Amino acid sequence: MLIKNKELESAIEIYRRLILELGDKSYIWNEFSSCFANDRDLKIGMLAKAIQLEKNEDFLGDIHLELANVLFDNGLIENCLVELNYYKRHRELKSWRLSELFNEISDKTKNQTTILKDNRSLYEKYVPIAEQYSYKEIEWTEAVLVDKWKNDEDKERIAFTNGKTIDFAIGSRRFSLLKQSTIGNVYKFKLHKQEIKKEVEAKFAWMEKTTITEYKFIPLIVEKTDKSDWSILDDVYAAIDYINAEKKVIHAITADNKEVFFSQGKILLQVGDFVKAKLFTKRVKDEIRIELKDIKKIDKENVLDKFQGNIAIVDGVNEEKELFHFVINPNLQGIIKFTETKLRPKEGEFIKLSTVVKFDKKQNKQRIRVLSIEPTDESSQSLRKDIVGLLKLKFKMQGVTHEYEDLDNGDIEEANRVKPDFGFISDYYVPRQLLESYKITKNCQVKATLIFTGDKWKINIIKRLDN
Repeated sequence: MLIKNKELESAIEIYRRLILELGDKSYIWNEFSSCFANDRDLKIGMLAKAIQLEKNEDFLGDIHLELANVLFDNGLIENCLVELNYYKRHRELKSWRLSELFNEISDKTKNQTTILKDNRSLYEKYVPIAEQYSYKEIEWTEAVLVDKWKNDEDKERIAFTNGKTIDFAIGSRRFSLLKQSTIGNVYKFKLHKQEIKKEVEAKFAWMEKTTITEYKFIPLIVEKTDKSDWSILDDVYAAIDYINAEKKVIHAITADNKEVFFSQGKILLQVGDFVKAKLFTKRVKDEIRIELKDIKKIDKENVLDKFQGNIAIVDGVNEEKELFHFVINPNLQGIIKFTETKLRPKEGEFIKLSTVVKFDKKQNKQRIRVLSIEPTDESSQSLRKDIVGLLKLKFKMQGVTHEYEDLDNGDIEEANRVKPDFGFISDYYVPRQLLESYKITKNCQVKATLIFTGDKWKINIIKRLDN
């Protein structure tokens, strides 16, 4: 009605919306072409698009004739004859009557000939004009080809992603431009974001179903970019954590502590090696998975700054077992063997670590892998602190624990002959070995250094203040 009333701009706006949902239907492009009587190039593109989409020649007769008429008016006589031949051959095959419009156009071209067998090159020239016009208000989105496979019907499918929020799969023949595509190629698409509402069963039977909204991305047109393969995806760095030799699968942990898996392929990797790759995420059922592509081995010295650095305190050294224990926070702690580093830190000293962390499902806790160790002048009050207070000693005499100030003169003389068993500075426990080390035999004011052991504070150094 709008077209008949010459309200073409309003009609065009409606068709632009319709074309997003019905762009794979021949009839919608045929109808849309009615808006462009004065723009022959655009009208040719619309009609050619309609012919490309419709596989049943029974429905294309009128479109061939209309296109032939526009081509004649546009001076494309040979292409006009091709459309007339399409029309005539099929009508004669079906024993259908030829229309008056066919006879009219034929009369105008009766002295003309053509060597063209088809109008494929014409369609390739004009269809993009129609598509660009129809989708001009949609922004281009770059995406990389990440996968190819055959479906159950033995038809090739290809998958694209922008690496983050957009992914979609189409048939490899959907666009002629993609027929020779290879994995890693970067293209730009105009995409229609289609909203899909789904009812989801409630967790409990007595609850009502909920409606969730999902989105499907439908590619409308595509162009090749000049960008190098994989270049639009984010870089990711990962440390090799485990290799499943039987399945030839590499387990790695990324610099932001995400666990990833990939096939070993031709790259020779060992536990402790580092890789640089391109990253994207994809949804598999209800799970979001991280995929790595374009994987390359990288030297340790070129990658450590990409990983998280942590200040840790050494809270114990075991010379016999040749290792030391460190603490980063209550949840992250571990051991480092002497064979893993030339450093020999003392208890209470700080070290700087580059690390990755993954969640151990079996033990239900985080597990840390140390990538590098180095000395540091940095410190943390959450791991080491000083306190000042009265050191109160405890003595065990005749099976009873006594405080120093509660002893009478005789007991004091006896206490001076024996060693205190332990002590407290405020609520902090001081073991006998530490008292012996600092030769403390009676109550005194002290300054003490405490180190955090992961679950409690331990006194590491004591200095008497009454000397």
